[in-house]
Amino acid sequence: MTNASANVEHTPISAGELDRLSELLERYGDPDSGLTLEGLDGFFSAVAVGPGDLILPAEYLPEIFDREPQFETREDAFDTVHLLTRMNNHVVWRLAHGDDGNGPLLQPLLMMPVDNDDRPLEPLPDDFPLGAAWALGFMRAAQLRATDWQAWCASDDGIANDFSLIVDLTLVMPEQLDDFGIDAEVGVPVLADRELIVAELGSILLNMTRQRAGEGDVGVEGAVPLDLAVTPCPCGSGRLYGACCGAPARSLN
Repeated sequence: MTNASANVEHTPISAGELDRLSELLERYGDPDSGLTLEGLDGFFSAVAVGPGDLILPAEYLPEIFDREPQFETREDAFDTVHLLTRMNNHVVWRLAHGDDGNGPLLQPLLMMPVDNDDRPLEPLPDDFPLGAAWALGFMRAAQLRATDWQAWCASDDGIANDFSLIVDLTLVMPEQLDDFGIDAEVGVPVLADRELIVAELGSILLNMTRQRAGEGDVGVEGAVPLDLAVTPCPCGSGRLYGACCGAPARSLN
């Protein structure tokens, strides 16, 4: 592995980086409740557009993996922090470019079922929970600032409606309806409903970003891009990442 730099690019994350990040999420996350790439996109979307204090790595790492990750190598520790920060900044970049007229650019990362040849299934199965993992990731981050989200929704009907659409995507079993106080006759969203909501997710996130900027928060860049140089190093040394595993002259071989 080449010498590492603490700098993080504010550019779209690459397919190779996503593959490596997916591997790390699977290796170190709880097998039942750790976030997938789709859930991670939802998580960082809520971090980017949400109200309240910025959610920093020391707070979000256990939420993403749903346990304290025990890294097997220093390389894995470095790649995890680096790629999570890249993913966060990819979401920030995506929102910052939301006004360029490129609709697909705004769409979150959603995982689709594939056939035996890794080709997307068309059409989707009627029972496919489209967007559920993304929405659950979003809600996991929102719960870290639950009071701020509750206040924001209470003060803005548009935000409350958009938030309720994201909640709808999390519903995949009738038993969940009671948890959210939803009439059982409404039922869980069918695939057609999910497709309509998913098609609006980009616009919902951009609207939340604009609304928050209008309230004097961090601005249309949608949260401050994270700088992993000032993050506590995951190797457990107690030093800042930029002065430890992320130091430009340090080799992780």
